[in-house]
Amino acid sequence: LLTESYAEYNLDKSLEMGNKAIELAKKEEKSILHARTLNSIGISYLLNGNLTESIIYFDSSLTLYNQFDYKIGISNCLSNLGLVYEFLGDYDKALYLFKKNYKLVLGLNDKPRVAKVLINLGNINYYRSNFRQSLDYYYEALLKYSELEDESGIADASYSIAIIYSELKSFEKALEYYKKAEATYLKTGNNRDLSHVYNNMAKIYNFEFKDFTTALSLYNHSLALKKQFNDKIGIALLYNNLGTLFGNMKDYSKSLSYFNKSKKLYQEIESESGIMMVLFNIGEIFTAEEEFDHAIDSYNESLNLALKNWEVSYINQNYEALFYSYVQLGNYEQFDKYYRLFAIGKDSLIDRLNQAEIAEVETKYKIEGLLQELSVMEEKNNKQIEKNKVFKLILGGITGALFLIIIAFFLIYQKKK
Repeated sequence: LLTESYAEYNLDKSLEMGNKAIELAKKEEKSILHARTLNSIGISYLLNGNLTESIIYFDSSLTLYNQFDYKIGISNCLSNLGLVYEFLGDYDKALYLFKKNYKLVLGLNDKPRVAKVLINLGNINYYRSNFRQSLDYYYEALLKYSELEDESGIADASYSIAIIYSELKSFEKALEYYKKAEATYLKTGNNRDLSHVYNNMAKIYNFEFKDFTTALSLYNHSLALKKQFNDKIGIALLYNNLGTLFGNMKDYSKSLSYFNKSKKLYQEIESESGIMMVLFNIGEIFTAEEEFDHAIDSYNESLNLALKNWEVSYINQNYEALFYSYVQLGNYEQFDKYYRLFAIGKDSLIDRLNQAEIAEVETKYKIEGLLQELSVMEEKNNKQIEKNKVFKLILGGITGALFLIIIAFFLIYQKKK
């Protein structure tokens, strides 16, 4: 469809073509074409950062596809809706949609789609800091793509695995996998995913190797590619990352400039997770400049969004940043409040960013242990109930016997009188 052809370059033209296609589909009563066009318009809005409109069109397309039980179309819509909710930071909704899609494509025995959904499921678990589960999905996807001899798919899975290695602090290994993905994306001309590779490689050079020159070059390569597609979500992230780079270089003025540009874009696309991240980073810059009042304002805004979306790592990071800021201002009452919240968070919420596997294992065994305890308790209760029944029968018998004995003695006594 021409709607899809114009999607990345000219939103107005894409919508114009899409509306014409819808009119034609309605006129000729071609419901599948109508549904496909609605999905294509949703993609156009998604690629241009208008997530609210994209949901409306994906939902409309999904409704039509469901009417005709057109499973391929249903799968496409579920995938696209999952991506939108992922961008919005609604990971529960995204996970629900991806799992529903996974069940659907398994039934279709469509290996390429199965592999793609495995990547999506891995991504959601990554965002929730469930790294072990995420790695399982990525490796399973890599196996599927290898069976299919799909170079692009292998590159996608390798890229995803590199991300996990980076989280696990195996940075050399991460760069190795990023470079494998980079080679394939260059070969296939996949500039969109190439921009992601450059961005993530830049983060390693920025934060881990402190090679700011290489990091800046890679960030700029990534930003240039994202601007080609008018990828607002990607551009917002790059502005944020450039802000962190200049922050690390102690160029705080340029850092704040990039963070503010990032925040503005995230607000336009209504991404609360993006806004939350940038607000925290702005607070860090104000802290570095010892402007603690401004820092506190930013941390509190970030904290409110983190609490709303239950972003565990950002909740604790903001608590820590707030108690540090208040102690610098000599406000020990507020320091005590946020220090206690931070300490409780550290004690009661396992640090999922670094100990996801431990949390999962502990939870698993706690649940299994609880079920065993409940089973034992239930068995004991059942036995006690049976004992109580017997006891009541015996007690009833004894009571009855005593009553008869008393009556007998009473009658004997009366006769003697």
